[in-house]
Amino acid sequence: MEEQKIAKIDIILFVINLETANLQIQLVDSCAKYNELYYATCSKKESHQQNKLTRERYLLKDVFRQTLLELINDEDWSVLRNAITLLQRTSLHQTQLRKRHEELKSSLEAITTQLIKRRHESEAKLRHCDLNTALLKDIIKDTMMNTAMRLNYVDKWLLARAESVDLEHREEINIPPSTDCEKRVHQQVSKIYELQIKESQESLEYWKCRYIKDIVDINERLKTKSKKFKEAVDRRTELHKLYDLHAGEMRAWLSFKQERSARLAREERSRLAATRIQAWWRGVMVRRCIGVFKQLKNAKKPQTKVKKK
Repeated sequence: MEEQKIAKIDIILFVINLETANLQIQLVDSCAKYNELYYATCSKKESHQQNKLTRERYLLKDVFRQTLLELINDEDWSVLRNAITLLQRTSLHQTQLRKRHEELKSSLEAITTQLIKRRHESEAKLRHCDLNTALLKDIIKDTMMNTAMRLNYVDKWLLARAESVDLEHREEINIPPSTDCEKRVHQQVSKIYELQIKESQESLEYWKCRYIKDIVDINERLKTKSKKFKEAVDRRTELHKLYDLHAGEMRAWLSFKQERSARLAREERSRLAATRIQAWWRGVMVRRCIGVFKQLKNAKKPQTKVKKK
């Protein structure tokens, strides 16, 4: 009986724990509903995590509800055990998936590094092949140019050789000139000489006339130049005479200025000396009461005031 009571008490405590857990889940649901506005504007990853959490909460609520019903009816919690085993299996499966994901990730990185390495190697090979193709193209171009140059040289050599052979085997045929041709040549030569003689005579006449005209012009220019030169000489002599006259006048004027300045200086010195002498004599007359200043001798002298001590 006591064991049954203890088992019932354990069941009651377990039920109470389940109820408290259920209440906690309800509180979490209410908080989640309150934060729905925040999660509405979040990213896709966060919304996916939020949906996952809601699904897990609903699963826990269902498990707790079915466990409570089973405890009330059959006094057993097989639903809870099954849920726990299912969660363990899912967690184990998730760990396996994570491990597999890490392995695949590492293998992917290794494969990508190998691919990058192979790509670099292929790029290097392609560059080397491009260089080889460029070198081959240059070699082909050089060979083609050399062959074309040699062919051109050979063609020209063959042409020159053929011309030299033709010249060696050619027979010269001397055809005597005809009398008509000789007459025609003689007439043309005589005409040429006549034309040259006529041109030389015309040029001689032209230069004779030109010489006479130039001589006349030069004589006229010489006459005008000589006339101007004579006028310039006469003008120079007149100006020289005028300059000499003005030079004498300037010398007389300078001597007059010097004499006048000396006379004025002498008069100024004599005037200053007379003024000084007059001033001295006037002072002497005033001090000694002589001449005009005799009345100053009888004038009363002002009494000097004695300062009181």
